[in-house]
Amino acid sequence: MLGAIALIVIGPKQLPELARVLARMVNEFKRATGEFVETFTQVKSDVSKAVREAEYSIKNSEEWIKEQARRTLDERENKDSGEDKT
Repeated sequence: MLGAIALIVIGPKQLPELARVLARMVNEFKRATGEFVETFTQVKSDVSKAVREAEYSIKNSEEWIKEQARRTLDERENKDSGEDKT
């Protein structure tokens, strides 16, 4: 039905050229869409990796801070207990 309407409106001479132009447009759209999906997937992967690295870094920093706090408390306790003996 749509083909018959296009044939009447556009005419038989211009219809093949219009079909080629539309096919090129559809192919270009598919290519651009594929590139977009590929780029989006790569960016998503990069962001996920950065988040994992940040989480790892924060966890390591947290452990380092806890260890430093324990050492400081131990040093103070040892210092305080040394002062009590004198």
